[in-house]
Amino acid sequence: MSYQSLARKYRPHTFSDLIGQEPTAEALGNAIRLKREPSAVLFSGVRGVGKTTTARLYAKALNCGERRDGEPCDRCPSCLSINEGIHEDVLEIDGASHNGVDEVRELQELLAYVNQRSPYKVFIIDEVHMLSINAFNALLKTLEEPPPRVVFILATTNLNKVPQTIIGRCQTFHLQKIALAAIVGRLQTILSSEGIPYEEKALHLIAKEGQGSLRDALTFLDQVIALGQGEVTMARLEHFLTQVSNEVYLKLLAALIHRDGKTCLGLVEGLELRGVSYGQVLEELATLARHGFILRDLAAEIPSASAFGLDQQELNQLLRLAQQAPVLELNRLFRCLLRCKQELDGSALDRFVVENSLLEWCLDPGMPSTADLLRFSQGQGNVQPPPEQRRSLRPQQELPKPPQNEEAGPLSSSTPSRQEPPASKTMPASWAELVALWKKHQPLEARKLEEVVLLTYTAELIEVAVSPSSIIGPQLLRADYQQKISQSLADLFGFQGRFRAKAATSAHNANESLLDEKTRSIKIKQDQANDAALSHPLTKGLVNTLGGKILRVQVRE
Repeated sequence: MSYQSLARKYRPHTFSDLIGQEPTAEALGNAIRLKREPSAVLFSGVRGVGKTTTARLYAKALNCGERRDGEPCDRCPSCLSINEGIHEDVLEIDGASHNGVDEVRELQELLAYVNQRSPYKVFIIDEVHMLSINAFNALLKTLEEPPPRVVFILATTNLNKVPQTIIGRCQTFHLQKIALAAIVGRLQTILSSEGIPYEEKALHLIAKEGQGSLRDALTFLDQVIALGQGEVTMARLEHFLTQVSNEVYLKLLAALIHRDGKTCLGLVEGLELRGVSYGQVLEELATLARHGFILRDLAAEIPSASAFGLDQQELNQLLRLAQQAPVLELNRLFRCLLRCKQELDGSALDRFVVENSLLEWCLDPGMPSTADLLRFSQGQGNVQPPPEQRRSLRPQQELPKPPQNEEAGPLSSSTPSRQEPPASKTMPASWAELVALWKKHQPLEARKLEEVVLLTYTAELIEVAVSPSSIIGPQLLRADYQQKISQSLADLFGFQGRFRAKAATSAHNANESLLDEKTRSIKIKQDQANDAALSHPLTKGLVNTLGGKILRVQVRE
């Protein structure tokens, strides 16, 4: 007897054997148990996740005479015939090669024949999206009102190409990619049954090669067993994998965290010799950077290493690397790698694009830390990149020092045109004068106070009202922000009292803010200019001479 591949030999024979599609298996089993079997089912999903296998299991469960709780027995003649593909009442059709309207009509003619030995006649149409539009139209009525005891099972890898009229007549199940841990567990079970020695680390690489497809992983496992002369080892595996072990990517991530450009170039050289896709390299690196970013703050809440597709040793190594990175560093690296991937075009220059991006990351002095940015915003000193980020082949680049102003206070703003505060710290005579003087020193902060309504202006208390729904309202109503304004007023004008902001009420609407006064003053000037222009003798003379009518007046200063 010829050799049977592992994917065929270990194909699931019952719903309980189905890996990674437990919700779908449970739904179908319950439908059979409750005698609510759908007559038209559509399975969608990527290759190798079990669409055809699930379709056969559903056909077996429908026709099994000894099923229990919706599970086929896998022992009766009907189940065994379906396993071998020779059941008279279960017909499998390839949609790619039988995609015309004539083939669909031939199928419909078979519906008139009585079932030969089973309760249900089952038609399984694989890759149904390959049918022509006319074929789909011919199938519509049959799907909506099939003859008694007839079930249609459709499978597709491209649900978008299936007309909505077909989807609407089927119960649709989306089969997900199979989790890495589930594939590894299945590989272990199969190798144990075959009596083949293996290294668990190698199984993780084989599972990754499947990319969510158990069938692809088993096909690759067959190849690995043949190459390894009956064993599955890392030594044999790494020479022809398109996937690279996480160990290589962790080394590359460590080099990026420590800004080691030389090591990055050496690792990229090794990947080039292996023929690994640079898009794949960037995806794996970005994924590890993302996982490290999460691990840095949420390590205690991570349920297991399998949540990240890593073994425990790799997870511990990634956690150590993440703890060595500054705050937000891995998130910045993640975004940098994504930008680099967008620049790839599949040409021979891809290697240089990747190398240049990695070197740019390593040689750049880096972003300042969050603590440095806070001190810089408060005018408390110079900002430097973290020490481990200062290595560079070019001269050290320092961020500009903040303007030196000892009296700026905690509200000092990094605006380009800051002026010295008044020489004498005396309170201005009016609120308008205070805001005008403050505006010369801190225009952005003073501009906010032009929108408030003044309630009290004394040496002990400055009280204003502001609408909570305005842009500045939520900020000015915070107690900590009011304290900062008080401190700035003390620094600029020697104010020793208290600044307080309260939510404006309807009683405050009659009062004007400085901005309202300015707007009203501008409006008055514009009206006066318009009136002067209209009453000017030249204007009147032109109107009388031309017999025209003035529609709008625009005065240019």
